[in-house]
Amino acid sequence: MKRHYFAVFAIFSTLSLLFINSLTLTAVEQEDACWEPLPLFHKFSCGPTFYHVHRTREGGTKQTGWIYGARLNYERIKRFGFYWGLEGRLAAGTLTGHSGNGHKLKSTFIDNNVEGRFGYTLQQKRGCQLSFTPYMGIGYIWEKNAYRRPSPLLLHFLTRYPYCAIGFLSNMEVLANLGIGLNYKAWFMYNAHCKVSHDPAFGSRSLKIQDKTSHRAELPITYHYSPPCAHMDIALVPFYELRHYGRYFSFPFSFADTKIKNYGVHLQFIYRL
Repeated sequence: MKRHYFAVFAIFSTLSLLFINSLTLTAVEQEDACWEPLPLFHKFSCGPTFYHVHRTREGGTKQTGWIYGARLNYERIKRFGFYWGLEGRLAAGTLTGHSGNGHKLKSTFIDNNVEGRFGYTLQQKRGCQLSFTPYMGIGYIWEKNAYRRPSPLLLHFLTRYPYCAIGFLSNMEVLANLGIGLNYKAWFMYNAHCKVSHDPAFGSRSLKIQDKTSHRAELPITYHYSPPCAHMDIALVPFYELRHYGRYFSFPFSFADTKIKNYGVHLQFIYRL
């Protein structure tokens, strides 16, 4: 929990420093830095991400905990032009909770993801410059939950699957240097499996997962570093994500229905070309 408070403090301290620094630019400095408008179509971003995981499993198992990591992103976005993007995420943390019969559980949770997207951007030229970018994409998720003491069984669950995604990005400029948006994505897993290992009685085995649809929503808040034509932005992006892994009957072992809800935020340091 102390790490959580520190992360929140670091994020808002960074935003405050950038805001104060932007106010110190003189009119001459702004004119020199913004002598002509630039077509900044390419967007590179990176930054920390942290989120609270709620993992529930059929039979009564419940776990929660904070996950920390990093997110990298490249996007080509242009008014009335084709859009493409590539995104990657690495994150890990500790989950605690209890099993259905009351045993204490503790595990290391690792969450990795890579995704490519392709779409088209519609955008107003004047006013709030409202933009809307529908897209399709493909990706791959690599998720591991490795139990450790005091858990009664030190099993490792490795879930991997490719997926197809559809969604949209949006943004509107509410102030000269501030934009807000709403992003949504649904993804459809394909041929998902969970590998169970470190079982003292049965060794390793692979369980089929019933393919389900998962969802993610984001609310990006972007501050454009003054002057407005500069290359640097900073964004704070709260998000909610629901993953659903369906129950699959097989013999002698079946995969239990599992849901993961993620509530979090990531900070993006953005450079435009």
